[in-house]
Amino acid sequence: MKKLFFLLILFSSAAFAQESERESIGELMLKSKYPQAAALLEEKESNGEELSYDEKFNLAIAYQRMVNHNKAIKILFTLSREKPNDTSVLFAMGESFRALGNKRAAAGVYREVTEKDSSNIVARIESAKIFIEMNNYKSAKDIYNFLVGRDSSNAYYLRQYGYTLHKLGENKKAERFLRKALEINDRDGKAALWLAKIFYDRKEYEEAFNILKESIKFNSFNLPLNKLAAEVLFKMKKYYSAANQYKNVIIIGDSGSVIYQKLGLSLYSSVATLDGITENEKENKLREAAEAFNISLEKDEFVNPLTLTYLGFCSESLKNYKEAIDYLNQSLDAMTPEYIDRVYKSLGASYELTENYPEAIRAYNKSLEFSSGEIPDITFRLATLYDRYYADKSVALAHYKKFLKLSGKTENEMTKYADERIEKLKEEIHFGK
Repeated sequence: MKKLFFLLILFSSAAFAQESERESIGELMLKSKYPQAAALLEEKESNGEELSYDEKFNLAIAYQRMVNHNKAIKILFTLSREKPNDTSVLFAMGESFRALGNKRAAAGVYREVTEKDSSNIVARIESAKIFIEMNNYKSAKDIYNFLVGRDSSNAYYLRQYGYTLHKLGENKKAERFLRKALEINDRDGKAALWLAKIFYDRKEYEEAFNILKESIKFNSFNLPLNKLAAEVLFKMKKYYSAANQYKNVIIIGDSGSVIYQKLGLSLYSSVATLDGITENEKENKLREAAEAFNISLEKDEFVNPLTLTYLGFCSESLKNYKEAIDYLNQSLDAMTPEYIDRVYKSLGASYELTENYPEAIRAYNKSLEFSSGEIPDITFRLATLYDRYYADKSVALAHYKKFLKLSGKTENEMTKYADERIEKLKEEIHFGK
């Protein structure tokens, strides 16, 4: 009798120990203590004990949370063969495939989950995310269309559906769904960004800016929203406001060369568009623009032709002509033909103002060479240079005549001056002969 009692106690103790172990692993998993849970289960295996289905699943999840996805997939694959309809195992496998960058495998597993359990919304959402990452917007659109059909009050579904429509070029329809998303959640920065982008692409900048301005009230540190707002203001030629917006972008976290370049462009352009600006204010803005261009140039390792060009323009406007010549020559070395005519024109003006007339003539002729057509004011400048610098006045006379021909019937100080010089040069040439 005593022996039987002892055996019962021993059996109960073993059963209690097993139950305590099982509970302790469950508690460890709940408390996210995955290394400890994995260590207990590995120790059990090393002692020759067979893990149960649930224990194997817990071990796979522990590996997954410890970012050891290869080990997790190996266990999950075995479990999926044992119980093919267990969607929790398949879903976990999809997560690990995705974490390893195997998007196609993950999408295939998530599709299998939804085939086995059509009510699994999370698997559909994860599939759609993967399709967007793979630029497969058609497949993502189909999923979000299904989800919106199930719940048209879900702002996330509406936003994502609008985004996929936008990516597929269905912008009218995209606009409708993005607006619905914002009606439900007016703090959704992504919906606002994508809706504003639709109007930006249409060149409806006023509407784009109004959307961005409202969203920035709730998302003041949202970098994409602030960057697009700066771009929109620049397109609207509100250069002073654009400059302030680019400064915000730098403060928020984008201090790249492009942002500093655009800050410089905004400041430089604001000088010409601000009404009632004093000479002192103009000079300060040009210096601030030059500082922004210099930072941009440094970040681009001193090779960006557009930045070099505008540094030259700033220097020319600030009457630092020798500095302007240096920057403009550097820009020409790095430049594509698209901007060359304008740079040569500015370079010619700087040479002219430093009284280096031969180089000024060469630069102006280069500007004409690279321009898409004849430029009257450059022809006029060449005429005046040949007039002052060349002994052979017939060259100047020819350029004055060419200038008047290009100007047509326009009457201004330049055309009057050209008419006067033509008459005088004719006399000089006649008496010279």
